[in-house]
Amino acid sequence: MKRSIIYILSLLVAVAANAADYRMWIDDFEIKAGETMEVSLNMDNTTAVTGFQTDIYLPEGLSIKIDEDDFYYIDLTTRATRGHTIDGSAMSDGAVRVIAYTTDLNPFKLNTGAVATITLVASTDFAGTHTIEVRNTELAAADGKQFYPADETCNVNKQPDTKPGDVNGDGVVDMSDMNIAINVILGKGQFADNPGADVNGDGVVDMSDLNSVINLILGK
Repeated sequence: MKRSIIYILSLLVAVAANAADYRMWIDDFEIKAGETMEVSLNMDNTTAVTGFQTDIYLPEGLSIKIDEDDFYYIDLTTRATRGHTIDGSAMSDGAVRVIAYTTDLNPFKLNTGAVATITLVASTDFAGTHTIEVRNTELAAADGKQFYPADETCNVNKQPDTKPGDVNGDGVVDMSDMNIAINVILGKGQFADNPGADVNGDGVVDMSDLNSVINLILGK
């Protein structure tokens, strides 16, 4: 009985160590409303793999660009061989499933770095902080082995840590911060884009916050 428990535990440790050696993720990035930009889908694989499958969950207001034939703008990088093919398809749960494979079973080059590029489009009202999830990833080796990396989360437009009153995040509180706070109060700026304007942390930007910014400028 003891041997069985030890064997099972050793298997679990091996699986955990194995999962840590394989990753598929997108780095944090910033995108403006109405902007189109290319991001990298990265892959770490300790041993050679010939193909992969992963599900990408995008927030509302962010989508993968589609061409006139309804194909996603998803392309392989130089890590792929000539025989590799990549494709994407919309799933019923809202994910875009990306699959890459090769019939000649040649492995991807290198063991780390961008394996594909994805062209994203932000809606004209896209703002604030969001996340992209990279889930249900499977990596396949030529000998039939499969590896299952942990799910990953990517931050989109994550606001940097700022001190109260430093609305533009440049490290100082000055007249430009006051002007931005005024614009937010007047509805000419978005609170989500200027969280530092909420000096008292009550979730709104109003005259009390403006007064606090002025006092900080004056050194009070």
